[in-house]
Amino acid sequence: MSIVYRGAGHGDMERISALMARAMPRDVVSAERLGRTLLLEPNHDPRGLVIAEHPEDGVIGVAYGTCAERGVPALPTSGYMTLACVDPGYRRRGIGRELFERVRDHLAERGATSLTVAGYPQAYFWPGVDAEEHPEGIAFLEACGLTPSGTAAAMSLDLDAWSISDSVRDLERTRRAEGFRFGPAALEDLPEVIAFASDHLAPDWGEVLREAALRDPAAVRRVAVARDPHGAVAGFATYGAYGDTFERFGPFGVDETRRGTGLGRILLSLTLMQMRAEAAHGAWFLWTGEKSPAGHLYASTGFTVSRRFTVMRTDLYTPQSAKAPRNEDQR
Repeated sequence: MSIVYRGAGHGDMERISALMARAMPRDVVSAERLGRTLLLEPNHDPRGLVIAEHPEDGVIGVAYGTCAERGVPALPTSGYMTLACVDPGYRRRGIGRELFERVRDHLAERGATSLTVAGYPQAYFWPGVDAEEHPEGIAFLEACGLTPSGTAAAMSLDLDAWSISDSVRDLERTRRAEGFRFGPAALEDLPEVIAFASDHLAPDWGEVLREAALRDPAAVRRVAVARDPHGAVAGFATYGAYGDTFERFGPFGVDETRRGTGLGRILLSLTLMQMRAEAAHGAWFLWTGEKSPAGHLYASTGFTVSRRFTVMRTDLYTPQSAKAPRNEDQR
């Protein structure tokens, strides 16, 4: 079997999308989104995208790895494999292992000291591997030396069947009487909210808000802000910020010193109401800790777990001990 391993060329996003439809139909991704998430992500290096091609059957495998060298957050020694799959008819022939090793070696040569499957903060498809949907993927990664390092729950809510509760209304009135304010952001609020998100919650969340506002002016009014009695930002919630669909909820968070006061519950419910007003039929997100305080908040609001992901990780050898690049005869 003469398999060629190569980089990306014209038309390959369509070919990879077709491959994913065969290999992982629940997780198929359009060619346009593949291009955005693979080719246009901030740390793209063409050598990180490896395609396996059969002379007759075309693209039968793919893997992509990247390092968070630039952007927010900058994690130059962290490597990620955000996509990997092999056509079902070509599995157990060493193709997946070859793709994995090429990506692993590339990341090590770039200076990465760890490899995490999915979870790349700046451009990921999924937060990990769905063990129920892809048990063979977990087994393969374990055979490659990766081990579980955490879990993530994706959750969703049927907005057609949801409405804000009286208890949240009462809570909102109580907090307003104490001097808290809640409402949609104006453009002038956004720099403060971006700084709050970056400094108090997650460095990349501020960039998510900034990029969403630059991409779509409607993104500004989709940000709900909570301010404390002194006027400082105490929390925010938004939706549609990642560009996939406006039904994708998040990011969302409250200042650590204000947690336990119900601000998060109020912001979550007000945002869901705004989503329903925009004719959203559902709300969903990809990543939370199921047993975390946020996970309990989502569950008590009506969200249910739609998928569970396992985060797989391994340490990498140092760049000095990385294998020498393969020559053409070894391909």
